[in-house]
Amino acid sequence: MPQWPHPPPLHALEACLSQHPLLKVDTANIEVARNEIALANEQYKPGIMVDAGYGIRQGRMSCCGGRRSDMVTARVTVDLPIFPSNRQDRHFQATSSQLTATQLDRQTHHLDLLKDLRTQYDLWQRFAQREKLYEKQLVPEAKQNSQAGLFAYQSATVEIATVLLALSSELTIELEQLQVKVDGAKARAALFYLEGVTG
Repeated sequence: MPQWPHPPPLHALEACLSQHPLLKVDTANIEVARNEIALANEQYKPGIMVDAGYGIRQGRMSCCGGRRSDMVTARVTVDLPIFPSNRQDRHFQATSSQLTATQLDRQTHHLDLLKDLRTQYDLWQRFAQREKLYEKQLVPEAKQNSQAGLFAYQSATVEIATVLLALSSELTIELEQLQVKVDGAKARAALFYLEGVTG
């Protein structure tokens, strides 16, 4: 059984929940959606493109046989969003909806993680209390009961069935104690996940 340290207090775990890897991914997705909205806003502005080129012309002119002159070209293109309601508005609305959906995903994930954190913390506390009860009271009493039954059998005051029942009860209590430890370790491992501990 691993010997892990106790988790921090619940309020400290709740405070560091925003650093959970799942929420970091959601935050990055929100930033991507915001950048897509900024890009969609840019489509409302007129687009200007300037293009210049230089070309070397090969061959001879057909009329006089002289060499053909080189060529320089320039082009200016202006894209005016005259009817933005058709294309730009739909794209902007789609990116805005994507941002809202991403923000709602993050909120949902945060609430789910918070609920899981509180549940696992409560489970861990209960299993820790039960483990103490087994360690301090139930296991020692079962051992004492087994020893008393064994001494009584050796002095011929009880039958062997009584001794076997006491030993069986002791083993059952020790198995229950082990199960409580396993369940507590599972709850603690879940808390490690919710803390964002990766190693």
